[in-house]
Amino acid sequence: MEVPGELGPGFIESIYRKVLLHELQLRDVSTSTEVEVQVSYKDLTGGRYRLDIFANGQVVVELKAGV
Repeated sequence: MEVPGELGPGFIESIYRKVLLHELQLRDVSTSTEVEVQVSYKDLTGGRYRLDIFANGQVVVELKAGV
């Protein structure tokens, strides 16, 4: 909550991503970006999806920026 509180609204998603990644690195949180995962449902492969940020190998962060 610190990043959007500090920056405020109105920026594009790529700016929030860059700043959030910096904040997570300052807090020693390991991150990966644009991680591609396969989406499966029962015996169907639905497709592939790119995660915005994957933190500590277990938390998915999907960024959305609105105007």
